[in-house]
Amino acid sequence: MIHTAGGTKAFPLFASGSCGWLMWWLLFPSSLLGHGCEFLSARLSLLENNSIIELLITADYSGNPLLTDAEAARQALHEVLHIEHQGKTKRLSELAGLDIQPSSDWQGALPASLIPPPDGITHQLLRARWRWQPDVSEVRFSIPQGCVHDVLLWQQEPGQETRSTLLITGDVSPVIPIQRQAGGPSWSWLWLALLPVALVFKVTRQK
Repeated sequence: MIHTAGGTKAFPLFASGSCGWLMWWLLFPSSLLGHGCEFLSARLSLLENNSIIELLITADYSGNPLLTDAEAARQALHEVLHIEHQGKTKRLSELAGLDIQPSSDWQGALPASLIPPPDGITHQLLRARWRWQPDVSEVRFSIPQGCVHDVLLWQQEPGQETRSTLLITGDVSPVIPIQRQAGGPSWSWLWLALLPVALVFKVTRQK
């Protein structure tokens, strides 16, 4: 996936393996100082045959100077990402609740190539898990204009390479296709299900 900075430039965000750390350091050296993250990480998963979106958003308020404490991190988790669909832009919390929990473990919060090495420091993280089943065939994520936080949006499917994009203020992600689930049973199927009951009732009345 391609990183778009403010919608003006495009370049590969990072490579796999140890090269990822090198490329990230060359592009964003300040983000690795003190093994902290001066951005929020949002892991995207598509569940149940790509019909449900799950985001795991992580904020490191011990290593991000833009997050002064846990409350600032909590506010950022609620406000940093918006979702765009059917011509509308909404906060995540308008569509589904965020389950926010404290953590000190980077596992699952970042692509494997970007997890900071052990440094003997207990990191203070807040993680928000968000799930939503769209009623549309595609969505995009965006960061509102004026937001001071960047977001690394990434996806890791089993057996596939990590795909990612770094979103900054005003950016909109590439389209995320959704497999819409079929609606409930049609009336024809319902009548077929009730047919045996109707026949029993008719025979009983005739007796």
